[in-house]
Amino acid sequence: MTINTHLLAALTVSAAISLSACSSSRDEETATSNTDSSVAIEALADTFRPAEYDTDAGNIPNLAALPEDVPAAPAIDLRNTYESILLDLAGYRLETLGEEIALMATGITASTPGIILPAGVIELEYQSVVQSYPVSRTQFDCSLGGSLVVDSLEVDVSFPDYSSNTSRVSYRFDQCQLDSPTPESVNGVMHMHSRNESGRRYNHSTMSYSWQGFDWHYSDNKALRVNALIDIVNTSSYDNFDTRSVQIDEFVSSLEGSVVSGLQNTLFVLRNNTIAGSGLYEYSLETRGELIDASGARITVQTDPVLYRQYAVPSFNEEGVAFNGQISFTASDGSALNLVAVESRDTRAQHVDVEFTDSSGNVSVMRTQNFIELDLFAS
Repeated sequence: MTINTHLLAALTVSAAISLSACSSSRDEETATSNTDSSVAIEALADTFRPAEYDTDAGNIPNLAALPEDVPAAPAIDLRNTYESILLDLAGYRLETLGEEIALMATGITASTPGIILPAGVIELEYQSVVQSYPVSRTQFDCSLGGSLVVDSLEVDVSFPDYSSNTSRVSYRFDQCQLDSPTPESVNGVMHMHSRNESGRRYNHSTMSYSWQGFDWHYSDNKALRVNALIDIVNTSSYDNFDTRSVQIDEFVSSLEGSVVSGLQNTLFVLRNNTIAGSGLYEYSLETRGELIDASGARITVQTDPVLYRQYAVPSFNEEGVAFNGQISFTASDGSALNLVAVESRDTRAQHVDVEFTDSSGNVSVMRTQNFIELDLFAS
């Protein structure tokens, strides 16, 4: 089994969460009804989750324990990096990592016979009726020791006015040792959950990834640690509502025990809504967090106020709300950058003034720059 270590080495991810995203009242997983973010992350760990894993991280640095007074880092030009920072906060590379882990798990399950474990149970609600569904659980031995337990559920429900598909897969690595193509060690849990509901003139779908105590040691003394949640909601009907929410408590990539890149305590919430009956297009972005690079330099990010606009189609005679808000970036070398929304009601285009102050206090401004396009899904 071959794993794409080039992808892993490049990861510098993180992001945000809003668990108030819409959910259908007719097709609801009772385990994820709590909107508190910390509870929601735990809720994604199925109710039949076994005892906690030993998540000894080995030589993966603890970001929270790194000193604040690191040696002076090379000058940081935030004008060249702010877009990549926003992409990291959006969690696109972390979403790709989820697919990579699923591929690795598939390689394990295809190469060794599994042991059927007692089934788990989860409750799902359809049309206000709660039913229990069995969750298959299979344990696989890893090639050099340890194990992988795969929990899976697939439920298809059909009614005269709508249909629904729910898919839940959890990969539980317990000191899983692999030899593909060099020795690797994987420990911790990753969940991939999706739901799609279709009815008359509407479709509602959700996709989520979560990592709990997930540590991956792979080739050339490289390692990853992840505790994070991505939640994506899309509702398409006469009106459309899209939300991408990402919260990363910790995501660190290291080499021989030294940080290559890391993110911690990050939040990213992107919303795009279309209110067709009123001719309104709503956009909002909230984000915050801290990034650490290989030099030890720290960059903090904060929206204050949240970026927001409500564009009104002129023919509907709605007033709308001009693009407003600000994102601030502050680096440990003393430099700072502000993205200040350029207020305009005349177009759906979103522009910002880029105000940069270098570590010596010199100020430069780039006016009316296109604001980066951020998508619902990783491309």
